[in-house]
Amino acid sequence: MPFCTMCDVPVFSRSKHCRACSKCVDVFDHHCMWLNNCVGGQNYRAFFVTVSAVAAMIGIIEACCCSRGGPVTLRDRVCIAKDSDKLAAILRQRLDAAAKVAISTRGHFALAIPGGSVLDLLKGWTPEWSSKAVVAYVNHKCVPSDDPKNSTHAKAVRSFLSGWPGVTIVEPAPSNLLVDSAAEAYADKLAAVPEAMLPCAGGLPCFDVMLLGMGDDGHIGSLHPYREEILTSGPWVLPVAKGSPASITMSLPVMTAAPGRHRRSLWGV
Repeated sequence: MPFCTMCDVPVFSRSKHCRACSKCVDVFDHHCMWLNNCVGGQNYRAFFVTVSAVAAMIGIIEACCCSRGGPVTLRDRVCIAKDSDKLAAILRQRLDAAAKVAISTRGHFALAIPGGSVLDLLKGWTPEWSSKAVVAYVNHKCVPSDDPKNSTHAKAVRSFLSGWPGVTIVEPAPSNLLVDSAAEAYADKLAAVPEAMLPCAGGLPCFDVMLLGMGDDGHIGSLHPYREEILTSGPWVLPVAKGSPASITMSLPVMTAAPGRHRRSLWGV
């Protein structure tokens, strides 16, 4: 019988040691980071039922969308670009369309942007509606706002915001604050934006468009899998004491607060 040197126990021939769980799993299939659990011989059937149920739920939601607002297909919701230039063109086109709707409705356009490679898609672009826009940050490290290496604000200004005349920017909190205080300070800054520029619904700010990227470990903004921030509701902005420097991030309820037909989150994966 095979022997696991890490668990120091005999195992079955189809077992495998999972480094994430630090235990041996019989008929090991994979470790699911979303469930934070291994999938194997003891729970594979339950896992398959769960995935099937989620797929069925998505189908029901799509059917409801079709019945209420006309035909909506996966093609309408997902764009696959063969390179970053084409992806940037698609993104800018969608931002233009969303800005036109928002400005015609209430005179302003609320946009939230993350850090990372998503900023590169807007590099050098100057939209016609910039003077009507208010821009906030989905997440930001607790560093000086002019830090050229770690500051999302500095990167965004250098990349494109310096060429957006008249834009209103909700700048990061002062870097001398502790991460908890920095999160509270940024939430206060968002709350101080006039509602005509940044509407609220259900006690949450509602951006017309929120750009989101997904990291290779599944994180969005600074919300990482397996961490308690994902389950936190209430505060608009959360402190994330992970790594150095620490960071602040909009909460998951804020990321998903898009009640209107034309409000949406745009993902880059």
